[in-house]
Amino acid sequence: MSIQPLDQDYVDGLFTELGSLEVQLDADPLIYGPKRLNNKIALSRKMITRCERIFLDVSQKLATYKRAFRQAELVLDLEKKNLLANDPETRAGRAVSEREAIATGKLKAEVQAVFDATYAVEELEAVMLVVKAKRSDLRDAQGRLKDQYRLCLEEIGLGARWGSKSPRGTELEPGQGFADGADVAEVDDLIQHVRSVSDAETHLAAEVDDSDPEEEIEDDLASSADLPEDDLGILDEDPPAPPVKVQPPVVVPGTELVKEFGFVPHCEACGEMQSRTLSGMTCPNGHGGAGSISPEEASKLLPEESEEPAAADVLPGTSDKDEVAAFLNGDAFTSDSKALSRRQVEEENEDLDLDSILANWEG
Repeated sequence: MSIQPLDQDYVDGLFTELGSLEVQLDADPLIYGPKRLNNKIALSRKMITRCERIFLDVSQKLATYKRAFRQAELVLDLEKKNLLANDPETRAGRAVSEREAIATGKLKAEVQAVFDATYAVEELEAVMLVVKAKRSDLRDAQGRLKDQYRLCLEEIGLGARWGSKSPRGTELEPGQGFADGADVAEVDDLIQHVRSVSDAETHLAAEVDDSDPEEEIEDDLASSADLPEDDLGILDEDPPAPPVKVQPPVVVPGTELVKEFGFVPHCEACGEMQSRTLSGMTCPNGHGGAGSISPEEASKLLPEESEEPAAADVLPGTSDKDEVAAFLNGDAFTSDSKALSRRQVEEENEDLDLDSILANWEG
């Protein structure tokens, strides 16, 4: 039986990789900020995951070589007993040790298989011990990171601050140190002081240059007296202020607000179309601030238009067409009918109640 020997480079690579799986803890993680601590937590989890994968791979190989070792050992024992019992050359040995030596010399392949399996099992067991130790160490580091996180929260509760030191730990000058909360406060105070000084300097009055001698001043006045008034550059002390332009209020009719509302907005109080002004939505009836509704909903609020009655029903005619034509032609004034006498008029008006008519006028 032939067994594939274990590759020594594979074992050496595992030892090298396991040696590199290490997480360095900071003595004071608070000064670096929470991001650095979070990165260490993620790195420890990544290393533990890699360690678990190595553990599974080594465990599988170890189980395979142990099975092969038991098979090779059984085959070697059976073949050796067969030679001791049936082989004349082996049985010719004078002692037991000599006969076993002769049998072993004839079973070189089986002996080599047992040796390869034994070597692989021992190497993999050594690797397994290192993997378990490294996994335990990484889990301990992960627990220490949790302890550091809790301690940082306690220090923050006492007034400490995150990130008072650069994560890279570099100094611009040797011995300068790193920035902390006090340095930040000093920089803020310096900026406020510079701003206050600059604001005060901005409002100072311009200094008057009185270093000219009196002779130069008199010469300048004499030369300026000969110039015309327009060239002296005399300006009014108080120039008139420019007129203030008052912009008319912007009114947007409802027909231009279709894209915004999806319909022509109408007032929910009276149903009239709304318009947009600077103060908000309004309608012709003065309902400012009322909600906007669609034209279909507004039609329910408007009063229904009633049909107008015909003119003949409102004012029925008392004359026919012939009488009207006669009136227009002047025939009514040339009628042959005689005027009624006073008595006839009184008789016709006997049915009229004059007292009720006068009472209506008095009321």
